[in-house]
Amino acid sequence: MKNIAEMQAEEYGTTAAEIVVAGAMKLYLQNMEPREAVRKVAAVYEPKVIRLDSGEAVPVQSIIDGAKYAAFIDEAVTFAAQEMRERGDDVAGRVVEGLKTVDGKHMAETASVELMSFIEDAYLCLKRR
Repeated sequence: MKNIAEMQAEEYGTTAAEIVVAGAMKLYLQNMEPREAVRKVAAVYEPKVIRLDSGEAVPVQSIIDGAKYAAFIDEAVTFAAQEMRERGDDVAGRVVEGLKTVDGKHMAETASVELMSFIEDAYLCLKRR
């Protein structure tokens, strides 16, 4: 995967809510300037990496700040809901209704490994640009 657009929300959740949140975070990052997207993700994710002999960087014991991840999720959901409202169709309306139930703190506290890996993969995509 080389960029955010190639990330599939379905791969980052074990529940419908997690998939919706992953989609919201993807949409949010795609609509930012690249530098801003890197800054947002780096505020949440602090990679600890080692370099292999091949030169490839491999994250080890990276840190995800739960409170900042929760705030990031809330920002992404708010942004996605606004984007969907502007679309104004029935599908967008249903998405907005689903987004209203998302609480970033709860999502961060109960996140699956898949949802937590979204921020790491986003970071790697953004840094490779």
